[in-house]
Amino acid sequence: MGKILASDLVSLFRQMKDEHWQYVSGAAEKGKVDCSGAFVWAYRQFGRSIYHGSNRMARTEVLELIPVKGAAKIVPGMAAFKRREPGEANYALPDEYRTGGTRCNGDLCDYYHVGLVAADGKTVLNAQSSQTGFVASPISERWSHVGYLKQVEYGAEAADSDAPGGTENTGSDSGNSGPSVPSRLTSATVYAENGKPVKMRNRPLADDEKTTWDWVPVGATVTIRALSTDGWTPIRYNGREGYMMDKFLRCGPGGRKKVAGCTEKGGIST
Repeated sequence: MGKILASDLVSLFRQMKDEHWQYVSGAAEKGKVDCSGAFVWAYRQFGRSIYHGSNRMARTEVLELIPVKGAAKIVPGMAAFKRREPGEANYALPDEYRTGGTRCNGDLCDYYHVGLVAADGKTVLNAQSSQTGFVASPISERWSHVGYLKQVEYGAEAADSDAPGGTENTGSDSGNSGPSVPSRLTSATVYAENGKPVKMRNRPLADDEKTTWDWVPVGATVTIRALSTDGWTPIRYNGREGYMMDKFLRCGPGGRKKVAGCTEKGGIST
């Protein structure tokens, strides 16, 4: 089954706004949706499914959470999130995502609202509230992070960005060829035999008094920032940069190769 075209997904969200769909908590049906329910309904139109819940989406449905302020390019069809840090007013992260919870991955932020970046790249289409319904909000209005959706294909509009999942230019005469396949490995999948989260450290060193870390869940996709050196690969995840041991990273089709097996002298090859 092919991926959903970003332009098609944007069109469905635009339809929801133009038809004045209602905001109904927990709903995912024609005319009535909540913020993540809009994605659930839209994905169904393409024979696909997605988790209902903005916190679940932020942790499982995007390749990487990118801070809006630091994004090189915001592309139509990206998911956009609002979040609260622990201790902020109205912080209400469900227990399952907190420390010790069944879905905790070390990220304790509450991604309490989600929408879709519109065709202009400057607004977010979203089911806002029962009072306002489905709206287009400026991305500057407290939208904190964006991310490429795993099940969505981003075309030519993402050619100049670091968008993963772009299509290869096949030389067809459609006039809509996507970005070419990168000549270097730009991402990898986190792997651990025990299935537990892996440390992304602030320095390429084992634990000492100056080393801090963030937990990255197994199966997460991280961005490769540079070549591996002495068993450590510089990576970026959730808008943060650090280092991870090569043995915990996989690349290639299906994520079966160790990162070291994907490297060549002078570069990281796909």
